[in-house]
Amino acid sequence: MPETAETPIARLRKAVIAQKTASLPDPPKDRLLQPFYDLLFEYDQYITQTVINVLQGAVDAEDYTHREQIDKLKGELENPLNPVTKRELDLYNNYLLHLDKMMVLVKAVISDRAIKKE
Repeated sequence: MPETAETPIARLRKAVIAQKTASLPDPPKDRLLQPFYDLLFEYDQYITQTVINVLQGAVDAEDYTHREQIDKLKGELENPLNPVTKRELDLYNNYLLHLDKMMVLVKAVISDRAIKKE
């Protein structure tokens, strides 16, 4: 029996359910990470609101305006000497990957809606 491909909206809904087990890590102990954490917090809020909008039928989503800043800070913080800072940064980077995956799903839903509209 052939497998049916999941629709983008179904994948997004599954990701939202899975998101309930993931949350933004605690604020950093190292002040050096605070600007990165602050941007990650804002990105998390942006993704949450964007997902809600798309699940409610939105057909467009703006790009996150501070994404380049996140990447720049991530690059600057790449090799911290302090092991505690490294662990925190690893947690933040993993969460950032999770948020990016959510955004990919959002864009897939929007694209799917645009194709169906044509």
